Amino acid sequence: MIRSSEQGFSTIEIIISVFLIGLIVVAVMLFSGTSLKTSTANRLKNNAVRLAQQTIENLKQYDQQGFNRNTFRTIPGVIGNQIPSPVVDGVIYNVNTQIIPDNLNPDIANNNNYIPIRVTVSWNYLGRNQITVDTCMIQWQ
Repeated sequence: MIRSSEQGFSTIEIIISVFLIGLIVVAVMLFSGTSLKTSTANRLKNNAVRLAQQTIENLKQYDQQGFNRNTFRTIPGVIGNQIPSPVVDGVIYNVNTQIIPDNLNPDIANNNNYIPIRVTVSWNYLGRNQITVDTCMIQWQ
């Protein structure tokens, strides 16, 4: 016989509390999974931006050697070719450089001292990702 002065939890109260705790745990796990994907995607994008900047810095050495827009196109392995795919943090990045066509740059189309460059970096993480960096090299005379 149960006395009314005895206190404790009933079975239904225990079931409800376990259910609520389970919901909270699932919500926290979903949130942490989403935040992990987001932080990984941001880290990979930062790596891609760094690779694009590094590629542009590497191209500057040719600009300082007196190349102009016409001769810049002839440098083997630099323009129009895919640079060997670097692997950063276990992800393969594809880096491609090209001179931006004159019809996309009407303001500088006839100026041989400006070399408009486009660097595209792509990688696969939860689908295909890509960044494009446009810059313009100026030949100092």
